[in-house]
Amino acid sequence: MSEKFDSALKEIFECSRGAFSVVTADENKKSQLTFVGPEQDIAEELIPDIELRVGNKNEIEAAAGSKQVKVRRWPDGAEIDLTVGYKKKKGQKSNELRMYLNRDFKPAPGINWCVFDRDGQLWVGQFSPNAFQLGVNAPEKLTKSIRPLLEPELDDFQETVNSPDVKSVQSVLTRWKRNPKVAAEALSRAKYECEIFPDLQTFKIKGKNRPFMEAHHLIPMKVQPEFEVSLDQTVNICCLNPLSHRMLHHAEYEEIKDVVSKLCGAREDFLKELGISSDDVLGFYS
Repeated sequence: MSEKFDSALKEIFECSRGAFSVVTADENKKSQLTFVGPEQDIAEELIPDIELRVGNKNEIEAAAGSKQVKVRRWPDGAEIDLTVGYKKKKGQKSNELRMYLNRDFKPAPGINWCVFDRDGQLWVGQFSPNAFQLGVNAPEKLTKSIRPLLEPELDDFQETVNSPDVKSVQSVLTRWKRNPKVAAEALSRAKYECEIFPDLQTFKIKGKNRPFMEAHHLIPMKVQPEFEVSLDQTVNICCLNPLSHRMLHHAEYEEIKDVVSKLCGAREDFLKELGISSDDVLGFYS
């Protein structure tokens, strides 16, 4: 069963319309998703040659010139290729529209997958069922709507931070700049030591005599519009090993609340400057 985006989800995904449903174990195993209801309506309107896409992959390629269509992947905005077409039944086109998954997009069973229309482009994404539940401690000025609590930390951003030629890039999702030079400076100031597990060994970067570390914005850039002070500064960036970084994004709240409090304790003056407390920050992670 597919559900349409409500007003809060439209704001989160910055789109005019969208729909989502739960990925089943069978869909994940077969690497294919079936568009249902409003999902199918959106796909059919935004894929220009959709009527040519009938049958198996070879038939689709012969009729449409390419078996794949280009879509945008949320949240990183990357353009990816996915095969989309109607299934044939008894040699005839059916109304069953499917999308075939690959390594660029393959949500796990039990995860919500979504399709939405942003500026006339077809986007796909995935999110956990409780991904947009706002923490009870979040400050009122940050609760304008239900929103993802943590900004996605993209692998390409971390790679840029650790590269010799650090350049400024812009987040596609938030439209707020995150400058890798600032992040690289934060890692250097921390002497490339993880702020959560300083004793945990990690690998060294090729050609450099230092460990690979990742940059994490303690207060996510997603809420930058709520502050006059920039959140993209070294004091707001934590130096973390990859395991610690993933833990902050994916672990249960009870497992991380103490370490988040510790990270806040090292930034008391910055939090005062923003006019928020450590409890407010914990609200992003609860």
